[in-house]
Parts: sequence; C-alpha cells; structure tokens
Amino acid sequence: MKNNDDDDDDDDDDDDDDDDDDDDGDEGDEGDEGDEGDEGDEGDEGDEGDEGDEGDEGDEGDEGDEGDYDEAMEKNGGDEMRRDETR
Repeated sequence: MKNNDDDDDDDDDDDDDDDDDDDDGDEGDEGDEGDEGDEGDEGDEGDEGDEGDEGDEGDEGDEGDEGDYDEAMEKNGGDEMRRDETR
C-alpha cells in the first residue's frame, strides 16, 4: 500500500492567523477629578413648645372638730387653775 500524505489536515499554513503585530493606539488621558459637592442647607429651627396647663386649685381643708373644754382643762391641769380662780 502506498502512503498518501496529501489528505492530511495538518497544513502548516499561517496565513489565517490573526496575530498581526500592529501597534496599539496611545492610551487615553486620565479624566479630570470631579468638583466637590455643595454644602447642605442648615436645618430649620424647631418650634417653641406649648406652655403647660395651670395646676388645679387645692381642696379646702376640713373644719376642725370643736374641742371639749372640760376635757382640755383636765389634760392641762385646768382644774387647779379653776380652783385658784374661784378662791
């Protein structure tokens, strides 16, 4: 048998390579730095609070009990005073 190498697909043709050695273009300049933002507005002043309500008037105190004259005189030595007065 005869060996035919004509049907091999291993052609060494480099005509279809895309490895062209063209120079790349120059790199672009770096962009400018952005401007600094504006300062924010100052906030509004808060509203003044409402005035508090006036307190309720206190209740009137109870009237004291009427004292017993004779009992008070006994506790404070009033009998002796009475005796002195009657003399």
